[in-house]
Amino acid sequence: MKRLFFVAGLAIAALGLAVAPALASNAVVATGTGTATEGDIGTCNQVWAEDTLTKTFMLFATGVPGTYSLEVKEHGSFVSNAGASPGACETGSHHGSVIPDGVTGMFTAQWDNTVSASVPPTTPDCSSNACGSSGKFLNAVFGSSSNWTMGDWSWDAHYTAPGGHGTWFDTNVNWPLDDRGDIT
Repeated sequence: MKRLFFVAGLAIAALGLAVAPALASNAVVATGTGTATEGDIGTCNQVWAEDTLTKTFMLFATGVPGTYSLEVKEHGSFVSNAGASPGACETGSHHGSVIPDGVTGMFTAQWDNTVSASVPPTTPDCSSNACGSSGKFLNAVFGSSSNWTMGDWSWDAHYTAPGGHGTWFDTNVNWPLDDRGDIT
């Protein structure tokens, strides 16, 4: 009888150890990579450039069951559209107001969000660019958009354009007032 309880106790302990790392705070529970081409929004809420980028997704456990932290790192290039510059409507720094068509440059960005899910995460299949957006990545992790919700995004991004066209720092903190610089 003691042996039965001992074996059952070992099995329960082993199961608990197998589950614990997935629930530990800051543990990575899913990763993925995708590519995208998308419009980039400036401080006047205008599409000032077209971005070609790679996105790397990391989903972390928070220590609260069903709640995760999503980190998206982006890097890529942009080509401007003629019109208002990305920093045209910021008020906190020296900037231009217009950008010509065809200015090119590079950027990096990090986006963060809280995700609540009603099902446990699975390993996503990001082949064939199935993870080209945050929604596609989360669908690959949780099965469908009916199984998860997100809060508000926070972000920081840095853009550079050679040839004297400038640099621009874009952040959600007090947006667009705390953005700095411009690409013109």
